[in-house]
Amino acid sequence: MIVVLADDLGFGDLGSFGARQIRTPHLDRMARDGARLTSFFSSANVCTPSRAGMLTGRYPARSGLAVGVLQVHSTYGLPESEITVPELLKGQGYRTAMLGKWHHGSRANFWPTSHGFDTFWGVPWSNDMNPLPLYRGMEILEEPLVQEAFADRLVEEARAVISAPSQQPFFLYISHVAPHVPLQPGSKFAGRSKAGLYGDFV
Repeated sequence: MIVVLADDLGFGDLGSFGARQIRTPHLDRMARDGARLTSFFSSANVCTPSRAGMLTGRYPARSGLAVGVLQVHSTYGLPESEITVPELLKGQGYRTAMLGKWHHGSRANFWPTSHGFDTFWGVPWSNDMNPLPLYRGMEILEEPLVQEAFADRLVEEARAVISAPSQQPFFLYISHVAPHVPLQPGSKFAGRSKAGLYGDFV
């Protein structure tokens, strides 16, 4: 099972939901071959609470994360008492991995591996907050993160999780930092959409 969350992406920006100015062939294929959800809402309009709602299935206010986003030095996060989707799946024999932007607290008790994920590779907060470190588990791999290459590296990490030899089913949560600002499309995408810099970044 793969869940992809794109930060600040409108569902109308995808070809599978009618977009014509931005080409999204790979995501369109995933929608065609997977589950295309057409009746939905977001529990919040910003990072931290909307992600908490998705991972817990609860309104973010019930987790204490209803307003605004966590900052670099926030001392709170997703409470350990919250039951998350990966915790439930892990209990059913799934291996679980989280790749990308976490944004639920940077202390160990708020970390992805404290909320049901076996592994984590990614960033603790939004890509417009500094300093932005890249982690594997609790180890910093680089700081600051070289953002221009992050999307490609995220794809490689996802391929590694998907192709890892295992008899277990897996749950992979891919949480992109894009197309959240700063808008930084790779050179191979610059000028390719009909929707400006934002479209190129999608």
